[in-house]
Amino acid sequence: DADNFSVFEQRYPFTGTQNAAVSVQLINVSTGESRELPFRGDSDRYLAHLKWRPDSGAVAVQVQSRDQRQLTLEQYSLADGTVHTLLTETSTTWINLHEDLRFLADGRFLWSSARDGFSHVYLYSADGSESQQLTRGEWNVTAIRAIDESAGAAWITALREGPLEQHLYWLD
Repeated sequence: DADNFSVFEQRYPFTGTQNAAVSVQLINVSTGESRELPFRGDSDRYLAHLKWRPDSGAVAVQVQSRDQRQLTLEQYSLADGTVHTLLTETSTTWINLHEDLRFLADGRFLWSSARDGFSHVYLYSADGSESQQLTRGEWNVTAIRAIDESAGAAWITALREGPLEQHLYWLD
């Protein structure tokens, strides 16, 4: 209803002050039952992004350190409640957050990382133990836009031709 709205006052933490404590909960919309997952956001950790993992009945959570120098991708299994770290990115400066996480039907996943100084796409095994760099060069991938698994293709946007020209590319 466009005529009915509410304003939420929310405290934003200033430098040196404590962040709001947050948690992740799954709620069954049919029953109202909730389950709290073992992820906490507090003054040391941010819960950056969450994504369902359709291949395994799990939830993937990106957790970033407050100094933004470490980003961990963890997965929570709905079946047995275990937590497994899929990957950890570290940097001496900072790590930019992104939403370039795409799970494939066979469990593998695509992930963007700037670990070599430029943002590129990596293909990981389902458990995160192995990775293969799919793009390379002194240019940045700006986003993973779409995936067509039947064609074995992904579409990405990148600044390959220069910082003023963003183009759409097909990636095998």
